[in-house]
Amino acid sequence: MKKNVLFAAAVLALAGGSAMAEGRWQTSNLLQDPAFLPGWYGMLTATADGVAEAWDAPFEVYQVITDAPAGEYTLTANAFYRFGSNDYAKENMKDGANHHANIFLGTATTPVEGLFDKKQDGCPNSTGEANTAFGAGEYLNTVKLNHAGGDLRLGIVLKEYRADQWCCFDNFKLVGPAGEVAITNGDFAVGLSEMNKETGEKGAWDFLNVSLQAKDVDINKEGGANGCFRKTNASPYNFGQLIELPAGKYRFGVKSFYRDGNGNQSGWYIKLKGYERVEGESSYDRHVAGTEDASLFPLLYVAEDVEDFKPVSADEIADIIAAGKLYKETAVKCIFDEQLDVYPNNEPKSDVVAEGEHGYADSGFEHEAAMVFLKNPEMYRNYVEFELAAATKVWVGLKKDVNKPVHYWNPFRDFTLEKWVEGAGINNILADDENAPVEYYNLQGVRVLNPENGLYIVKQGKKVSKQIVK
Repeated sequence: MKKNVLFAAAVLALAGGSAMAEGRWQTSNLLQDPAFLPGWYGMLTATADGVAEAWDAPFEVYQVITDAPAGEYTLTANAFYRFGSNDYAKENMKDGANHHANIFLGTATTPVEGLFDKKQDGCPNSTGEANTAFGAGEYLNTVKLNHAGGDLRLGIVLKEYRADQWCCFDNFKLVGPAGEVAITNGDFAVGLSEMNKETGEKGAWDFLNVSLQAKDVDINKEGGANGCFRKTNASPYNFGQLIELPAGKYRFGVKSFYRDGNGNQSGWYIKLKGYERVEGESSYDRHVAGTEDASLFPLLYVAEDVEDFKPVSADEIADIIAAGKLYKETAVKCIFDEQLDVYPNNEPKSDVVAEGEHGYADSGFEHEAAMVFLKNPEMYRNYVEFELAAATKVWVGLKKDVNKPVHYWNPFRDFTLEKWVEGAGINNILADDENAPVEYYNLQGVRVLNPENGLYIVKQGKKVSKQIVK
C-alpha cells in the first residue's frame, strides 16, 4: 500500500502542474514486417486477393507517422464489417447497431460501414468479391482530424468478439496540409507472411525451434487467428529478425503473457483437447504459491549479431556476453501479474456451438486474450531495453527454449521497436498525450479499469488531471 500512496502523491503533484518531460519513446519504424505484414503494426488474420481481412477475431492494425506537421488530415479506406453470419448481421446491424469496427486517425474515429448498410443482396462474400467492390469505390470510409503536430497514429480496430464476424479493408490513403502522406503498403499489395511449409515464404522474420529447424508460429487457428498470434502446448520456439540500428537507446516490445499450464481457478483445470475437468493443482495455484518455474517462461531478447548468430542455448548466450557483445532478455509477464476481475481463458467452453460462441477449439480462444490486450493498452506490455554506442546489427525476437510444460499458453501481438528521443518539444508531448490510452486511478493510487461515480486521477500520456466521473 505504501507504494500506491507514493504513486498517488506523485500523480497528484503532476495533476497540479509541475514536471516537464525530458524525452519520450518514439516508434522508430525500423522494425521490419512488425505484424508479419510490411508497414503495419498490431495483428492481422489474413490477406488474400489484394485485400486484408480479419474474421472471427478482435484485431487492430496501425501505422505511426512520426513528427507529422500540424494541420488538418483526412484518412480514407475501403472497408466493411459484418457482425456474425450474413443473416444475423442483416437482422442485428440495423440503424447503426453493432458497428464495432472503426477506422481511426489520432483520437478521431468513425465506424466502418456495415456490409448490408446500403443493400441487402449482392454484397461481397469473399475477399475476391470484396476486392471487386472496393475497386468500384464501394464501402468508402472517411475520418478527419485537426492535428496539433507530432506523431500521428492511424489504422483500423475491432475490440469486440462474435463468432463469424468479418471485416475486410483496403486502400488506406492519408491527405495532410501539404498533400498526400505516404502510407507503407496501404493497399496491402504485399500480404501477410509467415514461415509457410508449402511456399517457404517468411518475410523478415526467421521462425525456428531449438534445433534451428523451421517452426511455424500459429498465425492461423480455427479459421482465423482469434485475435492473437500464439504458441502453446509444450512447443519450444525462437523467432526474430536481424536489423541494423543506428546508435541510440531502444526498447523492443510485445503484448504478451504466459501461463505455465491450464487453469485460471484454484484446485482444478480443464484437460487440454477435451472437456474433462481435472481436480488438482492449476496454473493459478502455482502462481499464488510462488512455485512457477522461471526457466520455462518465454523471453523477449536482443542479441548483437555474431556471424548470423541466432540465440538458442545458454552456452551460446554466455559466449556472446564473454566476448563483450550485447545480450539482454526480459521474461514475458505471467497472466496473473496483472490485476483483472476475470482473466482470459483458452480452455474449451462447451461441446455445443451456440450463436456467437465456439465449441471445442483446441485451445483456440485467443480472442479472449486479444480483447484484454486491445481494451487495456498498457496491460501485458513487455519490453527489453538496450543502448547502442554505434551502428550495430542485432537480433530482436521472442523465444521459449524448453519443451514443457504440456499445457502452456503464450498469446502475443503488436511487436514494436521504439527509440528514445531526448528533449521532446511541447507539440510532440501534446501529440503523444492525444494518442495515448486513458488510465484511471483512485486517490490511493490503485488503477481502476471501470471507474464509476467518484473522483479519480486520470492519466493520458504525460498529462495528469483530477476528474469527477459520473
